[in-house]
Amino acid sequence: MKCLSLPTTLLIISSVSILIALSLAGASLAKSVKWNFYNYELDYGTTWYMHAYQTLWTSYDEWTGNTDQTHMQVFKPIKDDSWRLLPRLLIISTLGLGALSLCVLLPVSLVPMLKKKTFILNGCRIASSVISMCAGILLAYTLNYFQGHYQSILTEVFDTKGSGYPDKDNISTGFYIAAIACTFYFLSASVNIANVVILIKTGTATVEPTIEGHQGTSKKTQNDVTVTDLPDVTA
Repeated sequence: MKCLSLPTTLLIISSVSILIALSLAGASLAKSVKWNFYNYELDYGTTWYMHAYQTLWTSYDEWTGNTDQTHMQVFKPIKDDSWRLLPRLLIISTLGLGALSLCVLLPVSLVPMLKKKTFILNGCRIASSVISMCAGILLAYTLNYFQGHYQSILTEVFDTKGSGYPDKDNISTGFYIAAIACTFYFLSASVNIANVVILIKTGTATVEPTIEGHQGTSKKTQNDVTVTDLPDVTA
């Protein structure tokens, strides 16, 4: 069985990384995936419960007001959820960038006529790397933005000493899925750059220098030896 060459292996790794990143980023955008989840028991002599979560589309709090005798309040009754629009748009943008990166990378790497043109091949690999890097940066910004805003709708009771409320820092599945997708975008970009470097080094190593002879030099070979007669030596 013939082993895959290093450039081919790197191409597969890069392509699969983009596909994984696309799948994970798309999954993090699903309306059912929680980015923040509070599921906590509070003991005030009587056990109360906290059950609330946020997705990139909505928020849900089991607490229904002062008449609820089971759950504690997590979110403010009147809250501004408009900040979630930006993370949604950014993740949708990364999906487009990831698809574009794959479309730039695969055709030039698989079509025989294009594969032979080193300049075009390297150019497309670099372009794919830049696009994947942009997608990764956008996802990283999305994660940072979410961390800076998701606590804005929490009730002020979280900051009240002795309330028994848990720590406000709480991120869940969607956040981690997006973080992994971000990592795979950066991995794809790095692998593409490595492939470019390998192709450049391989191309340089295969160039054979031409040795030109100098005018006026002897053309004799080792076999062209002139033997002179030796004088007779008599005893």
